[in-house]
Amino acid sequence: MFDTKGLIASLQAHLRERDAYKLTGDGLLDCLREHEKIINIVTASAIEVAAEAEAQGVPARQGCKDLAVLLRTTLKIAPEDAARRSQLVQRLPGLDRTRKKLHAGKISVRHAQIIANTVDKVPVDKAKKVEKVLCRHAPRLNPRQLMYAAKVARATIDPEGTYRDEKEGWRSGR
Repeated sequence: MFDTKGLIASLQAHLRERDAYKLTGDGLLDCLREHEKIINIVTASAIEVAAEAEAQGVPARQGCKDLAVLLRTTLKIAPEDAARRSQLVQRLPGLDRTRKKLHAGKISVRHAQIIANTVDKVPVDKAKKVEKVLCRHAPRLNPRQLMYAAKVARATIDPEGTYRDEKEGWRSGR
């Protein structure tokens, strides 16, 4: 089993050291990048644990209607974060490239969600291609940039679907 207590102790020891002042320039930037990678990996790990909790029926046994409610109430996280993680519990098993990038810490949960949402909107026969394109670019883009790239990729790969969505959005006043 993963040693979460050891990881917590290690990070807390790092905080007690208060030695970030020893870093300068590129060293500080490298350290920030490493911390972001740690955050991404830890969150990916938490999503995997959440998937197992759902598989074992923990939300129902805790009186929660679904996994998102369990995460929100138990972890005291924002509803949108709980929904995002819950969605990825469902989607990541079908998105191998995205899952690997997330597990490697190369992308964030938000990146993974954008990829999953985009893949959901394209025809099944084009899903792997969209995922491949977005996973290639995601590590170099922030989530807003990736969202734009996702719109471009979808419009290129599935112009009819994009047109239908835009037409529907126009009719509904979005």
